Amino acid sequence: MAFIKKAGAFVILLTVCGYAAQKLEAHAAFEKTGEKLVRQLGGKILDGLGSASPSCRGYARIDSVMLESGWLQTEKGSAVLYISGKNDSAISIRYDIESAKGKVYVKPAEPDAAQLSVMRFGINDCG
Repeated sequence: MAFIKKAGAFVILLTVCGYAAQKLEAHAAFEKTGEKLVRQLGGKILDGLGSASPSCRGYARIDSVMLESGWLQTEKGSAVLYISGKNDSAISIRYDIESAKGKVYVKPAEPDAAQLSVMRFGINDCG
């Protein structure tokens, strides 16, 4: 009887560990995909800035991307894209990240403010 209890507890423990590992893997994939998409959007912004201003082409770079995705169960998060320019200038754009049915969606948290920020940065030759 004791063996059956121990075996049952072991099976339950394995099931819980497997579930946690699956959730951890899904969360890591969510974060990796979210960062990749934000960097792709940043690359498109840099391409636009570079085509509008030769000065921006030489100075504007993606400085970093910071993700905040919360706990393992969440399928939502946010990311901030930092773009640096000349003379220690920089802009930041916040994105909302969501996952639905295995796909990750990224959109600017404040589209109008993001567009205005990029336009100002470009008008000032990224500096």
